[in-house]
Amino acid sequence: MTDVPQIQNLPGVTHPTCRVAVFLGSGGHTSEMLQMMKGLDLERYEPRLYIVSEGDQFSAGKAAEFETGSSFPEVLEDIEPVTITK
Repeated sequence: MTDVPQIQNLPGVTHPTCRVAVFLGSGGHTSEMLQMMKGLDLERYEPRLYIVSEGDQFSAGKAAEFETGSSFPEVLEDIEPVTITK
């Protein structure tokens, strides 16, 4: 897998935060999405909503792991993945 470049903001331009929904799933999709998330400015892209299918504890755990490893570990207490029945 290739590294995702860090998305850069333009100097002197301020941006409000932007909500983002992240759909996680099986077949390598969770890893791909979280790799893409590493390229986002997490201060700008919040809140983040993770959506996983019912019973997909792996993806829910990976989302929590990603957030724990971010610069904002305090958000972990707010993580509650949304589950969708198959």
